[in-house]
Amino acid sequence: MGKFSRKVTPCLNPFIIETYDYIRHEAVLTFLRENDRENAPWVAIYDIAELYEPVSPVVVTNSYHGFDRESAEILDRYLATFSEKITDDNTIGQ
Repeated sequence: MGKFSRKVTPCLNPFIIETYDYIRHEAVLTFLRENDRENAPWVAIYDIAELYEPVSPVVVTNSYHGFDRESAEILDRYLATFSEKITDDNTIGQ
């Protein structure tokens, strides 16, 4: 079970922020390091994909509408890749 942390976005050193091409991605990695979760799977929900490395798992939201139905469906499909298959009678299947 993962640890709970109230600290969501780490404070990156302002002197090194400009050295990163993907600042939000680095913030995620810093959070994971600070919480001993470096190998944990993660997904970001953000409106600017360019702040993450191109292969990063990011659900890109609309800047004006935020997290909407389309974003939820994309996130649901992504998270489903980590789940066991559920059969029609709502039991774990093979």
